[in-house]
Amino acid sequence: MIKDYFWFLGEIGCKLNVSSSTLAYATKILQLAKEKRVTSGRNPRCLAGAALYIAQFSRLEPLSERWTQKKVADAAGVSEPAIRFTYHLLMEKLGLTVAIRRD
Repeated sequence: MIKDYFWFLGEIGCKLNVSSSTLAYATKILQLAKEKRVTSGRNPRCLAGAALYIAQFSRLEPLSERWTQKKVADAAGVSEPAIRFTYHLLMEKLGLTVAIRRD
């Protein structure tokens, strides 16, 4: 079985105890990335981790559901710079913006 970024999204999400709405939004991010051909040749663990990292800021979830790049990278089994690079790549190529809520 070939494990793709959608499979890793579930695995990483489980490790981070992600809410279903954040997981659903991360899935939408990856679907858009696939449609725009941003995923080609990219590490699926990095893509899944970066999508979750973006989704956490885009949902109106409790602030308890916030992870550092280090925590996401550890859960994904990749480096922090890999998450950071992929996060910036997805934000740029998909035209996403994130409004950070401060409570």
